[in-house]
Amino acid sequence: FADLSLIIEIIIVSIFIYGATFARKKLSDKHHTIMLAGFSLNLLFVLSYMVYSSLFKSGAVKFAGSEAVKKFVYLPAVIIHGSASTIAFILAAYAAYYGIKHSVIKKRRIFPSKEEREKHAKIGKVTIYTWAIALITGSVVYLLLYVLY
Repeated sequence: FADLSLIIEIIIVSIFIYGATFARKKLSDKHHTIMLAGFSLNLLFVLSYMVYSSLFKSGAVKFAGSEAVKKFVYLPAVIIHGSASTIAFILAAYAAYYGIKHSVIKKRRIFPSKEEREKHAKIGKVTIYTWAIALITGSVVYLLLYVLY
């Protein structure tokens, strides 16, 4: 499940980055579709991870490296990954909600005011950066648990 989780995380971050490019090109309908698809995939991933963890984590993988690596690399990476993943999920949900709630459909989906568009863009940027942190620290945890030790 760890290999699949990492692949899905990479796909989700890639979808969000891809969707952001449509926003920059002012292709709001494509942006909307891609971002909602990415968020939906993320929601399914989080639900499946929670179900898997609750059913099968009795034999959770223990860190096999040195105590120093565990204390100064592994545990901080796990804490940052868990925190960043949670924050990114909440931010993504808020960005999706804000985008849907505050945009209107004319010839394409638009924000009625510059302030609303800029707020949505700012939330989106913070979300993508937070997701990148979650992906990087998740990759570090994966490498430490399944590749290096």
